[in-house]
Amino acid sequence: MQGQRSIIDIPRGESLGLLLRLLLFALAAGWLLLLLREQLAAIYLRDQLTITGFAINGSILLLFLLGMMRMVTLLFHYMGEERAVARFITATEAGDPHPAAEINPRTLIFQRYQSVVVLSREHVPINQSILASLLLAQESRRAGLPRFINNILILTGVLGTIISLSIALLGASNLLAAEGGANSEMVLVIHGMSTALATTITAIVCYLLHGYFQFKLQALQSRLISAIEQVTTLYLIPRYARTEETLLSRVATLVKALQSSAMELRSAQSGTHEAALELNRTIAQVSEQLQPLAQESAEIKQLLREGFRLHEQR
Repeated sequence: MQGQRSIIDIPRGESLGLLLRLLLFALAAGWLLLLLREQLAAIYLRDQLTITGFAINGSILLLFLLGMMRMVTLLFHYMGEERAVARFITATEAGDPHPAAEINPRTLIFQRYQSVVVLSREHVPINQSILASLLLAQESRRAGLPRFINNILILTGVLGTIISLSIALLGASNLLAAEGGANSEMVLVIHGMSTALATTITAIVCYLLHGYFQFKLQALQSRLISAIEQVTTLYLIPRYARTEETLLSRVATLVKALQSSAMELRSAQSGTHEAALELNRTIAQVSEQLQPLAQESAEIKQLLREGFRLHEQR
Protein backbone atom coordinates (compact mmCIF):
# COMPACT_ATOMS: atom_id res chain seq x y z
CA MET A 1 0.00 0.00 0.00
CA GLN A 2 3.01 2.25 0.14
CA GLY A 3 2.95 5.02 -2.41
CA GLN A 4 -0.85 4.98 -2.63
CA ARG A 5 -3.21 7.60 -1.30
CA SER A 6 -4.63 6.62 2.07
CA ILE A 7 -8.36 5.94 2.25
CA ILE A 8 -8.52 7.74 5.61
CA ASP A 9 -9.70 11.33 5.49
CA ILE A 10 -6.82 13.12 7.20
CA PRO A 11 -7.18 16.89 7.80
CA ARG A 12 -3.95 17.78 5.99
CA GLY A 13 -2.86 21.39 6.53
CA GLU A 14 -6.26 22.62 7.71
CA SER A 15 -4.85 23.97 10.96
CA LEU A 16 -2.22 25.96 9.09
CA GLY A 17 -4.83 27.23 6.63
CA LEU A 18 -7.08 28.38 9.45
CA LEU A 19 -4.15 30.11 11.16
CA LEU A 20 -3.32 31.96 7.96
CA ARG A 21 -6.97 32.93 7.59
CA LEU A 22 -6.96 34.25 11.14
CA LEU A 23 -3.80 36.24 10.43
CA LEU A 24 -5.42 37.78 7.35
CA PHE A 25 -8.45 38.65 9.46
CA ALA A 26 -6.23 40.37 12.03
CA LEU A 27 -4.50 42.39 9.31
CA ALA A 28 -7.84 43.36 7.75
CA ALA A 29 -9.23 44.33 11.16
CA GLY A 30 -6.18 46.49 11.86
CA TRP A 31 -6.53 48.17 8.47
CA LEU A 32 -10.23 48.89 9.10
CA LEU A 33 -9.49 50.28 12.55
CA LEU A 34 -6.90 52.60 11.05
CA LEU A 35 -9.22 53.63 8.23
CA LEU A 36 -12.25 54.28 10.47
CA ARG A 37 -10.38 55.62 13.48
CA GLU A 38 -12.24 58.94 13.51
CA GLN A 39 -15.69 57.36 13.36
CA LEU A 40 -14.81 54.75 15.95
CA ALA A 41 -13.32 57.35 18.25
CA ALA A 42 -16.55 59.38 18.00
CA ILE A 43 -18.63 56.31 18.91
CA TYR A 44 -16.51 54.73 21.62
CA LEU A 45 -14.19 57.40 23.08
CA ARG A 46 -15.53 60.93 22.83
CA ASP A 47 -18.13 62.53 25.08
CA GLN A 48 -18.36 59.59 27.48
CA LEU A 49 -20.07 60.80 30.65
CA THR A 50 -19.59 57.49 32.49
CA ILE A 51 -17.17 54.58 32.34
CA THR A 52 -19.99 52.19 31.47
CA GLY A 53 -19.15 52.10 27.75
CA PHE A 54 -15.44 51.62 28.40
CA ALA A 55 -16.09 48.82 30.90
CA ILE A 56 -18.62 46.89 28.86
CA ASN A 57 -16.91 47.27 25.48
CA GLY A 58 -13.56 46.50 27.06
CA SER A 59 -14.98 43.35 28.65
CA ILE A 60 -16.44 42.20 25.33
CA LEU A 61 -13.14 42.79 23.52
CA LEU A 62 -11.19 41.09 26.30
CA LEU A 63 -13.40 37.99 26.10
CA PHE A 64 -13.11 38.01 22.32
CA LEU A 65 -9.31 38.24 22.38
CA LEU A 66 -9.08 35.57 25.08
CA GLY A 67 -11.15 33.18 23.01
CA MET A 68 -9.14 33.90 19.85
CA MET A 69 -5.85 33.36 21.66
CA ARG A 70 -7.09 30.02 22.99
CA MET A 71 -8.15 28.99 19.48
CA VAL A 72 -4.70 29.94 18.13
CA THR A 73 -3.04 27.66 20.70
CA LEU A 74 -5.48 24.87 19.81
CA LEU A 75 -4.70 25.28 16.11
CA PHE A 76 -0.98 24.91 16.79
CA HIS A 77 -1.79 21.84 18.87
CA TYR A 78 -3.92 20.28 16.13
CA MET A 79 -1.23 21.04 13.58
CA GLY A 80 1.01 18.61 15.45
CA GLU A 81 -1.84 16.11 15.73
CA GLU A 82 -2.36 16.17 11.96
CA ARG A 83 1.32 15.42 11.32
CA ALA A 84 1.29 12.61 13.91
CA VAL A 85 -1.74 10.89 12.35
CA ALA A 86 -0.27 11.17 8.86
CA ARG A 87 3.09 9.77 10.06
CA PHE A 88 1.38 6.90 11.88
CA ILE A 89 -0.66 5.93 8.82
CA THR A 90 2.41 6.07 6.57
CA ALA A 91 4.41 3.86 8.94
CA THR A 92 1.54 1.38 9.32
CA GLU A 93 0.94 1.06 5.60
CA ALA A 94 4.69 0.59 5.07
CA GLY A 95 4.60 -2.45 7.37
CA ASP A 96 6.49 -0.91 10.29
CA PRO A 97 6.04 -3.18 13.35
CA HIS A 98 6.29 -0.13 15.65
CA PRO A 99 4.45 2.66 13.78
CA ALA A 100 4.34 4.97 16.83
CA ALA A 101 8.06 4.85 17.56
CA GLU A 102 8.79 8.31 16.14
CA ILE A 103 5.58 10.00 17.31
CA ASN A 104 5.24 12.40 20.23
CA PRO A 105 3.82 10.41 23.21
CA ARG A 106 1.47 13.29 24.05
CA THR A 107 -0.40 13.09 20.73
CA LEU A 108 -3.85 11.57 20.51
CA ILE A 109 -2.91 8.87 18.01
CA PHE A 110 -0.03 7.68 20.22
CA GLN A 111 -2.33 7.51 23.24
CA ARG A 112 -4.92 5.54 21.24
CA TYR A 113 -2.22 3.17 19.99
CA GLN A 114 -0.91 2.61 23.51
CA SER A 115 -4.42 2.03 24.85
CA VAL A 116 -5.14 -0.62 22.23
CA VAL A 117 -1.77 -2.33 22.79
CA VAL A 118 -2.28 -2.43 26.58
CA LEU A 119 -5.81 -3.83 26.24
CA SER A 120 -4.56 -6.46 23.81
CA ARG A 121 -1.66 -7.43 26.06
CA GLU A 122 -3.99 -7.83 29.03
CA HIS A 123 -6.45 -9.86 26.89
CA VAL A 124 -9.22 -7.32 27.48
CA PRO A 125 -11.86 -6.85 24.75
CA ILE A 126 -11.27 -3.62 22.83
CA ASN A 127 -14.45 -1.55 22.96
CA GLN A 128 -13.99 1.18 20.37
CA SER A 129 -17.18 2.98 21.44
CA ILE A 130 -15.78 3.57 24.92
CA LEU A 131 -12.45 4.74 23.51
CA ALA A 132 -14.23 7.12 21.15
CA SER A 133 -16.37 8.52 23.98
CA LEU A 134 -13.31 9.15 26.13
CA LEU A 135 -11.52 10.88 23.25
CA LEU A 136 -14.54 13.04 22.48
CA ALA A 137 -14.90 14.06 26.14
CA GLN A 138 -11.20 14.92 26.34
CA GLU A 139 -11.30 17.11 23.24
CA SER A 140 -14.58 18.76 24.27
CA ARG A 141 -12.94 19.77 27.54
CA ARG A 142 -9.94 21.13 25.64
CA ALA A 143 -12.17 23.41 23.55
CA GLY A 144 -14.41 24.37 26.47
CA LEU A 145 -13.17 27.95 26.86
CA PRO A 146 -13.83 29.07 23.24
CA ARG A 147 -17.25 27.43 23.36
CA PHE A 148 -18.09 29.17 26.65
CA ILE A 149 -16.93 32.56 25.36
CA ASN A 150 -18.88 32.10 22.15
CA ASN A 151 -22.03 31.43 24.17
CA ILE A 152 -21.71 34.47 26.43
CA LEU A 153 -20.46 37.05 23.93
CA ILE A 154 -23.91 37.93 22.66
CA LEU A 155 -25.19 37.98 26.25
CA THR A 156 -22.58 40.57 27.20
CA GLY A 157 -23.96 42.79 24.45
CA VAL A 158 -27.47 42.33 25.81
CA LEU A 159 -26.19 43.10 29.31
CA GLY A 160 -24.49 46.25 28.06
CA THR A 161 -27.67 47.32 26.31
CA ILE A 162 -29.73 46.82 29.46
CA ILE A 163 -27.26 48.74 31.63
CA SER A 164 -27.02 51.58 29.12
CA LEU A 165 -30.79 51.82 28.76
CA SER A 166 -31.02 51.90 32.53
CA ILE A 167 -28.69 54.89 32.50
CA ALA A 168 -30.83 56.50 29.80
CA LEU A 169 -34.03 55.91 31.77
CA LEU A 170 -32.36 57.33 34.87
CA GLY A 171 -31.50 60.46 32.89
CA ALA A 172 -35.04 60.64 31.54
CA SER A 173 -36.55 60.40 35.02
CA ASN A 174 -34.21 63.10 36.28
CA LEU A 175 -35.15 65.20 33.27
CA LEU A 176 -38.81 64.95 34.12
CA ALA A 177 -38.18 65.72 37.80
CA ALA A 178 -35.72 68.56 37.29
CA GLU A 179 -36.85 72.15 36.87
CA GLY A 180 -33.42 73.35 35.75
CA GLY A 181 -30.43 71.68 34.23
CA ALA A 182 -32.54 69.84 31.70
CA ASN A 183 -29.76 69.96 29.12
CA SER A 184 -27.37 67.88 31.26
CA GLU A 185 -30.04 65.27 31.88
CA MET A 186 -30.83 65.11 28.15
CA VAL A 187 -27.13 64.56 27.47
CA LEU A 188 -27.21 61.67 29.95
CA VAL A 189 -30.18 60.15 28.12
CA ILE A 190 -28.37 60.40 24.78
CA HIS A 191 -25.22 58.99 26.34
CA GLY A 192 -27.10 55.96 27.66
CA MET A 193 -28.76 55.25 24.29
CA SER A 194 -25.45 55.68 22.45
CA THR A 195 -23.67 53.34 24.84
CA ALA A 196 -26.43 50.77 24.40
CA LEU A 197 -26.01 50.80 20.62
CA ALA A 198 -22.20 50.72 20.86
CA THR A 199 -22.12 47.71 23.18
CA THR A 200 -24.64 45.88 20.99
CA ILE A 201 -22.57 46.51 17.87
CA THR A 202 -19.38 45.39 19.59
CA ALA A 203 -20.96 42.21 20.92
CA ILE A 204 -22.56 41.26 17.59
CA VAL A 205 -19.36 41.81 15.57
CA CYS A 206 -17.24 39.90 18.08
CA TYR A 207 -19.82 37.12 18.29
CA LEU A 208 -19.93 36.66 14.51
CA LEU A 209 -16.16 36.59 14.08
CA HIS A 210 -15.53 34.41 17.10
CA GLY A 211 -18.36 32.08 16.10
CA TYR A 212 -16.94 31.62 12.60
CA PHE A 213 -13.49 30.58 13.79
CA GLN A 214 -14.96 28.46 16.58
CA PHE A 215 -17.11 26.63 14.01
CA LYS A 216 -14.06 25.97 11.83
CA LEU A 217 -12.14 24.73 14.87
CA GLN A 218 -14.94 22.32 15.76
CA ALA A 219 -15.00 21.02 12.18
CA LEU A 220 -11.25 20.47 12.28
CA GLN A 221 -11.53 18.72 15.64
CA SER A 222 -14.29 16.45 14.32
CA ARG A 223 -12.26 15.45 11.26
CA LEU A 224 -9.22 14.69 13.40
CA ILE A 225 -11.25 12.51 15.77
CA SER A 226 -12.83 10.78 12.78
CA ALA A 227 -9.38 10.05 11.32
CA ILE A 228 -8.23 8.51 14.62
CA GLU A 229 -11.34 6.32 14.76
CA GLN A 230 -10.76 5.20 11.16
CA VAL A 231 -7.16 4.29 12.02
CA THR A 232 -8.44 2.29 14.98
CA THR A 233 -11.01 0.47 12.85
CA LEU A 234 -8.81 -0.26 9.83
CA TYR A 235 -5.39 -0.87 11.39
CA LEU A 236 -5.40 -1.29 15.18
CA ILE A 237 -8.40 -3.51 15.87
CA PRO A 238 -7.61 -6.06 13.11
CA ARG A 239 -4.06 -6.30 14.45
CA TYR A 240 -4.59 -6.33 18.22
CA ALA A 241 -8.20 -7.37 18.86
CA ARG A 242 -8.81 -10.77 20.53
CA THR A 243 -12.49 -11.29 19.72
CA GLU A 244 -14.04 -14.40 18.21
CA GLU A 245 -14.67 -12.63 14.91
CA THR A 246 -11.05 -11.48 14.56
CA LEU A 247 -9.73 -14.94 15.44
CA LEU A 248 -11.97 -16.53 12.81
CA SER A 249 -10.81 -13.94 10.30
CA ARG A 250 -7.17 -14.66 11.10
CA VAL A 251 -7.76 -18.43 10.82
CA ALA A 252 -9.40 -17.90 7.44
CA THR A 253 -6.47 -15.77 6.33
CA LEU A 254 -4.05 -18.44 7.56
CA VAL A 255 -5.95 -21.16 5.69
CA LYS A 256 -5.81 -19.12 2.50
CA ALA A 257 -2.08 -18.61 2.98
CA LEU A 258 -1.60 -22.37 3.54
CA GLN A 259 -3.60 -23.16 0.41
CA SER A 260 -1.46 -20.77 -1.57
CA SER A 261 1.71 -22.31 -0.11
CA ALA A 262 0.46 -25.82 -0.92
CA MET A 263 -0.24 -24.83 -4.51
CA GLU A 264 3.24 -23.31 -4.81
CA LEU A 265 4.79 -26.45 -3.27
CA ARG A 266 2.86 -28.66 -5.68
CA SER A 267 4.02 -26.54 -8.56
CA ALA A 268 7.60 -26.74 -7.27
CA GLN A 269 7.33 -30.54 -6.96
CA SER A 270 6.03 -30.80 -10.49
CA GLY A 271 8.94 -28.72 -11.72
CA THR A 272 11.38 -30.89 -9.75
CA HIS A 273 9.94 -34.07 -11.28
CA GLU A 274 10.28 -32.63 -14.75
CA ALA A 275 13.87 -31.61 -13.99
CA ALA A 276 14.66 -35.16 -12.79
CA LEU A 277 13.25 -36.66 -15.96
CA GLU A 278 15.25 -34.23 -18.04
CA LEU A 279 18.40 -35.13 -16.06
CA ASN A 280 17.80 -38.85 -16.70
CA ARG A 281 17.42 -38.20 -20.40
CA THR A 282 20.61 -36.16 -20.39
CA ILE A 283 22.50 -38.94 -18.56
CA ALA A 284 21.25 -41.50 -21.07
CA GLN A 285 22.35 -39.33 -23.97
CA VAL A 286 25.79 -38.85 -22.40
CA SER A 287 26.10 -42.59 -21.82
CA GLU A 288 25.27 -43.26 -25.47
CA GLN A 289 27.87 -40.72 -26.52
CA LEU A 290 30.51 -42.27 -24.21
CA GLN A 291 30.14 -45.84 -25.51
CA PRO A 292 32.05 -45.19 -28.81
CA LEU A 293 34.74 -43.41 -26.81
CA ALA A 294 35.10 -46.45 -24.55
CA GLN A 295 35.52 -48.74 -27.55
CA GLU A 296 38.08 -46.42 -29.13
CA SER A 297 39.93 -46.23 -25.79
CA ALA A 298 40.11 -50.06 -25.64
CA GLU A 299 41.48 -50.19 -29.18
CA ILE A 300 44.10 -47.58 -28.36
CA LYS A 301 45.19 -49.57 -25.31
CA GLN A 302 45.48 -52.73 -27.44
CA LEU A 303 47.57 -50.91 -30.03
CA LEU A 304 49.84 -49.53 -27.34
CA ARG A 305 50.36 -52.98 -25.87
CA GLU A 306 51.15 -54.43 -29.27
CA GLY A 307 53.36 -51.48 -30.26
CA PHE A 308 55.43 -51.52 -27.07
CA ARG A 309 55.13 -55.27 -26.62
CA LEU A 310 53.80 -54.86 -23.14
CA HIS A 311 52.49 -58.40 -23.14
CA GLU A 312 56.04 -59.77 -23.36
CA GLN A 313 57.09 -58.17 -20.06
CA ARG A 314 54.65 -60.16 -18.01
